[in-house]
Amino acid sequence: MKIYTFLLAIVAVSAHANAFKAKTSGNWIAPATWSCNCVPQSGDQVTIPEGITVTITRPVTAPLIQITVSGELQFNNGMLQINAGDKVIVLPGGKVVAKGMGGAIFVGTTAHYFEHGKVIAGPSTIGKTVAPVALVSFKANSNEGQVTLSWASVGDVNVKRYEILSSIDSVTFQSVGVVKTVKGSGYPLRRKDYTFPVGSSLSVGFYRLEAVRTGIDSSHVVLSTVAAR
Repeated sequence: MKIYTFLLAIVAVSAHANAFKAKTSGNWIAPATWSCNCVPQSGDQVTIPEGITVTITRPVTAPLIQITVSGELQFNNGMLQINAGDKVIVLPGGKVVAKGMGGAIFVGTTAHYFEHGKVIAGPSTIGKTVAPVALVSFKANSNEGQVTLSWASVGDVNVKRYEILSSIDSVTFQSVGVVKTVKGSGYPLRRKDYTFPVGSSLSVGFYRLEAVRTGIDSSHVVLSTVAAR
């Protein structure tokens, strides 16, 4: 299976962030694991490629980090602390696995606990919630006061539609539109690109993207929030 290695783009991350990948299976805190021969730090863009396992065996704090998993991110008595707006993107074929004593991912104050044997397989986005799609990017592009939202996803086969919401204060959101997922023949876990013109950005400070799951409950999962520009 072809594994996609797109990086998640997060608005809050500095344009000068370092981008590197795991070059061999090993411990997260071992410099030899990474292509930079260093340990990932705040603001870095990190990829775990297909066929490689990176293990976290102790508390690791890495705010504003971008993590894309095509191989395996393993927890064994380890913990990963990232910011509330950060994500771990698990692409098709990738997975997050708990071995031994397991561990946890803290997204801000939200905790995802991994007991021994638990697996989150891609496509998934691990943020404040665990979404059934790998969100590659979500951007708000402005041209002469007119805003167009764009996003890319991998494996949204379990998503019925996307809902776009706006907010002045990033606290109270209201719906401004929906976009149905692209269906059709071919590889169901391929990358798909979407756009949604929202018009004038006056008095709007933030936009939020939610996935509406397939199934009877049609539950909503928050994927990402971007600041209007």
